[in-house]
Amino acid sequence: MRRIFALLLAALLTLGGAGTVLGAQVVLRDREDVVTVEEEILYGDTEAAQGLRVTLKTQCSQSLTQLLWDTSFAAGGDGTADTAFSYLRRPEPDWYQPPSNTITIDFCAANETFRTNAEDDEDWWQRMENADFLSLPAQDVADRTAAGEERTETVDLWDYYQLYSLCATADLDMGGETFYRSGLPGTELLTEFFRFPVLPGTTAEVTVRRSQSGPVEETRTSCGINFPQILSGTADENTAYLFFDLADIDPSLDTSQIAGGYGVYRLDYHRETVITEPEEGLIHMDDTLVIDGISTVLPVEGTVKEVLGSEDGETLLVLSEEDGTLRLSVLERGSDRLLQQIDLLPMAEGDDLYRAELLGEDLLVRLPSGAVAVAARTASGYEAVLTADVTDAALAPFFSDGAKREQYRWLDSAAAFDGERLALLYPLDDAYTALLPELGLLLLDADGTPVFAARYRHNASDDRGAWPRMTYDDPDNSSPEQLPIQLSFS
Repeated sequence: MRRIFALLLAALLTLGGAGTVLGAQVVLRDREDVVTVEEEILYGDTEAAQGLRVTLKTQCSQSLTQLLWDTSFAAGGDGTADTAFSYLRRPEPDWYQPPSNTITIDFCAANETFRTNAEDDEDWWQRMENADFLSLPAQDVADRTAAGEERTETVDLWDYYQLYSLCATADLDMGGETFYRSGLPGTELLTEFFRFPVLPGTTAEVTVRRSQSGPVEETRTSCGINFPQILSGTADENTAYLFFDLADIDPSLDTSQIAGGYGVYRLDYHRETVITEPEEGLIHMDDTLVIDGISTVLPVEGTVKEVLGSEDGETLLVLSEEDGTLRLSVLERGSDRLLQQIDLLPMAEGDDLYRAELLGEDLLVRLPSGAVAVAARTASGYEAVLTADVTDAALAPFFSDGAKREQYRWLDSAAAFDGERLALLYPLDDAYTALLPELGLLLLDADGTPVFAARYRHNASDDRGAWPRMTYDDPDNSSPEQLPIQLSFS
């Protein structure tokens, strides 16, 4: 069954200024009767899609002018569409990002090059040790390095250290506007907290170069260990909740001696202005991030995959893989009290969490294997209400959409959930080769069974040679999963 939704764009031109209106009308005059969206129902009854609306954001552009419109229509509806049209003399800047706070902690020293303006070798080793670099094996190799020579040796780090000697940096990005970097204040709390023991047989390549006059000029150390980059699942101006996935670090790295255990961590900090006078008459005032404390708020036996803040900001949602199961843990934000734990999906060996997102107050998770699950927020907490398999093999008995992206199209699709039905809207073509890729729609009931499926085709995609070129809004700066397509239930 096919329906065509006509988009009468010229009738919606209500822009100020006669020249602007005339220019927009000239651009659209030859296209107003051909800009359409065609719906082809692939499976199910239109009653199953009642209340579901599709929104497409499209544009025509040439040089610095843009014509933009958002088109909304009911899936399986009567063929009518609502369009909001706008005209821009210049494109809106695409560099602006909405404010968001993020914390990143990095460890160094185990795989680093060290240089400094030291007066002699003793001064060099003292500075290296103060910076938490691996000074002991470097000193050992330096003793066998002649003036003017560069010497490289492979050593066993266990002969020198019980714990890795690490330095740490913590970066706070406040919505891209101000960047605070902590090089000193409080970072010793991080290296004391994140303790990683050196295992026997852990080798490192150490290089020392001496100048012709004798003093050390450079040391390089590489032990091949991939230390974790610790990321914030959510952060505000004073507190961040951090985690790292064990699958992203070296398997030989021992995390058993982290204070409080491996899991989800709370980092407390504040910002203060540090005044320095590097030269007489020259004063620097720098905003600095100062770390006040760090603790483990949720020990995890498996590995943490994601940490999200709920829409109301009152709870933390922690997703972890434990004993072959994707588990949701809910913590009260602030008190860090564990409120609830539920199992969402089985995870086969080698599977992973691809994406977790909030649909209002509900949580949608997707695995690369094609499994999806929804945890709905109820008055008594979160409840696993829907699981489904959206692989091609599972959907073949119901319909085929002819997608070129195969099962990967599901991973980044737009989604909506109304408490019982889960809808997924996705590109059938690659956005890099199709300016207006055809779209597919899948609607699942509470049992995870398909009840409605359709294809949507934008008529302007036929006319690639015509001016102006019509595309989904800003596809050149978007990958397929970022196409501006939306779903909503009314």
